[in-house]
Amino acid sequence: MYGISEGGRRPGRPQGGGAAPVGQCGNCVPIVACAPLLEQVSTTCQLPDAGLGVCCPVLPKPSVGQGDNRLFTLRRQQVQMRNLSPHEVNSACQKGLSFLGQVTDLESQLIANNLVLPVDTPAHGHLKFFRVTRTARQADLAAQQVNQASRSLLNEFRLSPAQGTHGLRQFPVRNSILADNCPRAPPCNPRAKYRSIDGTCNNLENPLYGKSETSFQRVMPPVYGDGVSSPRTRSVTGSELPLERVVASNILVDRDDPDREFTLSVMQWAQWIDHDLTHAPFASLRM
Repeated sequence: MYGISEGGRRPGRPQGGGAAPVGQCGNCVPIVACAPLLEQVSTTCQLPDAGLGVCCPVLPKPSVGQGDNRLFTLRRQQVQMRNLSPHEVNSACQKGLSFLGQVTDLESQLIANNLVLPVDTPAHGHLKFFRVTRTARQADLAAQQVNQASRSLLNEFRLSPAQGTHGLRQFPVRNSILADNCPRAPPCNPRAKYRSIDGTCNNLENPLYGKSETSFQRVMPPVYGDGVSSPRTRSVTGSELPLERVVASNILVDRDDPDREFTLSVMQWAQWIDHDLTHAPFASLRM
């Protein structure tokens, strides 16, 4: 469970110890089952199997005909934000388009000059492993355009990370020249006999939920360094975070320690399942 940080108790997080007596916690669940409401949890409890759980708030279920958005609604913060005119938003969006155009031109120049990975090399094989469909590639490019537009607004108007995370959401992309980048819900046939193979319309209230080649929804709000996309460099206490490589090298120690029960096939199977669910587009460099 969460302990005491250097800055003291973390509000809204279970602190461990002082578990609620059995019967006094209306919804005692494993902590993972309460992830979307973790900020509201303050008390631990004992699960039926004697394990440690948390007292999770119970929210009313949505009425019939309404989608359940409890897991897909990010926590909002009220931040002071100047009003951005449609011209200013579109100007930033145009910069996003221009940036991606420059990247595409650079890739074309590299390919024209044969500055590509040699065929039949390990690096080339690894790149082929991350090949994605044209639809996924287009979705990735659309997201990058919006990301670059957001970063342009962030830098031009010197927005704070909080303004980048919460303030920019007041200016939806649907009202800009990047409106075509927004996914559109397809028409659904509520009388269809079978579910679709790609997940489309399996949820009639939210036809894109669970659809292949779409982005994942967030359960918890993102915490970026600049409020848009850069990695965090500071912890919640303000101290500098270690480099990712340092963390990985200290946790994943490279040593010869054969397992007597599981073979490497277990890892390969898990990776196959993982890549079937999640597959982020790689830098294109068309092959």
